[in-house]
Amino acid sequence: MVTSLAAFADPSDRPRGGRLKDWKLPEAFGELRTELRAHTRRPDQEWIGVLRLLEGHPMERVEAAVRAALLQRSPRLETVRLLLRSQASERPAVEPVVLERSELAGLVVAPARLERWDELLGVVA
Repeated sequence: MVTSLAAFADPSDRPRGGRLKDWKLPEAFGELRTELRAHTRRPDQEWIGVLRLLEGHPMERVEAAVRAALLQRSPRLETVRLLLRSQASERPAVEPVVLERSELAGLVVAPARLERWDELLGVVA
């Protein structure tokens, strides 16, 4: 894991790539950089932001998020961040409720009938 990328955030390093050119990154990062240059207004800032994600996440997780962003055709820093957060969340989005009363587990709620929803809201078609 990279310990600090603060030196690479210097604006004078961005156009030249300076110290970054010898850094061995997975192929997906190169694809992301190409897409950022083609489709964003601030490709260098987003690129540095993606690299800074390596300060807090292992290379494998960031690479997986980058690949997923490319597959989703959303090669952006925010997409990569969102994918990293979703990878970190191991708990399900909706957790089942533990019922203390077993007879409640057998209750079935009828599905909502929304054919008259507009009337309820006072909207007349």
